[in-house]
Amino acid sequence: MQFKTKYYYRSTTIMNSNRLFYKPNPYKIAIDVIAWIITLSILLIWRVSAEKYSIINYIYVFGGTLGYWLVVAYFFQRYRPRKRYRFLKELGIVLIVSLTVLATFYIGIEHFASIFKNVSLYVITSMILIMFIISYTIILTYQFYRYATNMDEELPQVEHRQSAEVLKKSKEIDSDELEDIRNEIKTYTDSGSLDFIEQHIDLRSSNTRLFASTTHFNFNTIRQYRYSALVNLAKLNSIRGINIIFNKVNEKLPDGGLWCICYESIYQLREYINKKYPPIIRNIVQVAAFFTKRILPKIALTSRLYFDITKGKNRYFSHTEILGRLYYCGFEVIAEGKTDTLNWVVARRKSNPKYLVHKRYGVIIKLPRVCKNGEIRPIYKMRTMYPYAEYIQSYMYRKSGTDDIGKIKNDMRITGWGRIFRKFWIDELPMIWNLVKGDLKLVGVRPVSMANFKTYPKYLQDKRIKVKPGLIPPMYYDMPKSDEDFYRSEERYIDRYLKSPLKTDIQYLFGALYNIFIKRARSH
Repeated sequence: MQFKTKYYYRSTTIMNSNRLFYKPNPYKIAIDVIAWIITLSILLIWRVSAEKYSIINYIYVFGGTLGYWLVVAYFFQRYRPRKRYRFLKELGIVLIVSLTVLATFYIGIEHFASIFKNVSLYVITSMILIMFIISYTIILTYQFYRYATNMDEELPQVEHRQSAEVLKKSKEIDSDELEDIRNEIKTYTDSGSLDFIEQHIDLRSSNTRLFASTTHFNFNTIRQYRYSALVNLAKLNSIRGINIIFNKVNEKLPDGGLWCICYESIYQLREYINKKYPPIIRNIVQVAAFFTKRILPKIALTSRLYFDITKGKNRYFSHTEILGRLYYCGFEVIAEGKTDTLNWVVARRKSNPKYLVHKRYGVIIKLPRVCKNGEIRPIYKMRTMYPYAEYIQSYMYRKSGTDDIGKIKNDMRITGWGRIFRKFWIDELPMIWNLVKGDLKLVGVRPVSMANFKTYPKYLQDKRIKVKPGLIPPMYYDMPKSDEDFYRSEERYIDRYLKSPLKTDIQYLFGALYNIFIKRARSH
């Protein structure tokens, strides 16, 4: 069975910079037109209070000035598509265009007074000045957006490699050195942490290295393939660029190498606040902590500024996010533990990491889902899970299994507010856009991820890709009680739909609506 991923590319022709004629960037032209409309609105409000009879005249002048501005801007290469954005050059071009247009009108009014007899030089100057200020504001705003979203920052990538083994054969260290290592662990953490590490990491081996580092430099100095296990006693909460660190460790470890980390979770922060503060103050502190420790680092326009001020220290994570980051960077989790103050995870290097990008998690997300003919299409939903939750779906299927409708049992990836959204289908409202686009129909099997799709029996996989998925799944029509019932429910719907599409969808639609509104069937 082959699965096809549908990609949509936008091609832009970039001409030689020495040529006068080029294909302009339509977005830049649209921005200038919008800026001129704002300029006209400001001028009309001012002119209405001054000379009502001259409004039409200045609309004509505005049209001519806009057209001339676009020509001059085109001549000075303002609309040329560029491979690289240059902030100062953009500002310089707008300044040159403004001065050129203004100088042209000054000369025209001076030498062609009959043509410009109804034009006030003061208003023309005001028009171009306002346009200049608006253009500069747009450019500065866009530059801040690029800064805030790290648009110009190139993340370091790990070169894909073939299999690699540890360089040296392991030797057992002496008892004094082992005791020093144990004392070091107790100094940085606690006795519970020592017990966990000794259960999963061979501290007696010369191929195990312990350190407590939060800087990228120390990870870069580790000799490649020298150690079969690395243990960082420093908490992830004070490390900036966690994915970069994970990728670097992935590069340094041999195949099957172990990576042991610790961190404080958002739940431990809540417990600490509950113990320290009285009830009323406790709630205020929790809201403030959640906003500063969780929301600000995740919002696109505040994350860069947050990290520049705090240096990435004292953040808090969900357990889901840490596991997801590890899988994203080519590890698989083999052990998890918790002490009074810390969470511990041991992961094994499994594969090369994914291509590193700046991950953004907004309210609306796109999820790749298996659709008709095996095509992988983006399905829109409201985010109800913690960041990086999508990377541990297979892990959760193995760990927790599925319920009677094929969803993961006790899914820890779902946030508290996410469970409310799911119960009342609020998270599925953006899927209406997929309905409009034609990716989905009103009634049909659920669009599922590839990891979920692989849990279906082979015969049902083959049937599923014959039909388009839908917003309202057939399980709300016949209310299955087990995995087998769930599979039979989807198979029965598909067989009926292939024989009589319209009749089947109408029957299932009204039956599902009856169960939802009368019998109070709810999503999990």
